[in-house]
Amino acid sequence: MTVTLFWSPKGGSGTTVAACCFAMQQPHDRSVLVVDAASAPDVAAVFGLPSREPSTKPCDVSGNVDLLVNTSWESTEQLSKVLDAYDDVIIDAGTNPEQWVSRSDSTIVVLRACYLSLRRYMARDIDSRISDRAVLIEEPGRALTPRDVSQVIDLPVTTIAFDPAISRTVDAGLIATRPPAAWPTLRQVLSL
Repeated sequence: MTVTLFWSPKGGSGTTVAACCFAMQQPHDRSVLVVDAASAPDVAAVFGLPSREPSTKPCDVSGNVDLLVNTSWESTEQLSKVLDAYDDVIIDAGTNPEQWVSRSDSTIVVLRACYLSLRRYMARDIDSRISDRAVLIEEPGRALTPRDVSQVIDLPVTTIAFDPAISRTVDAGLIATRPPAAWPTLRQVLSL
């Protein structure tokens, strides 16, 4: 099992969309579980599904991809049993990655070239800067460059250009059935 954790220090950075696109890009011969562990779960909506209540049982998204909405677990054994049933686990931790870090093979912080986002990232305790790489959603008109962001957070930064077609796909709830072709293959971009 491979566990990939996506998080951001600030809401609205693109974490959920990145996690969902990454899930849909996994090889079809692998079982994939997306865990929506954010305090305000949105993964079901991004996948075009009705809202889901927190549960200990995954639901089907599409083909080899399942979704589990759960922000906390009563039993670590129960969680391990669910996660171990999948080849790939992708966690959208929102702004609170700490409880998932010990279970993750790779931790990716999703950022925009935004002073507020970087400020919140730097305000965290040094021990909680737990990422091994960063994805920067590049938007036109931002003053900060990828190099600026990399220097501030002291991580390698992979850039993904903002594309309105991706926003339209999310707004239409089509990520699960028609992932945006414009979104780069994150597995290749991140060298995972």
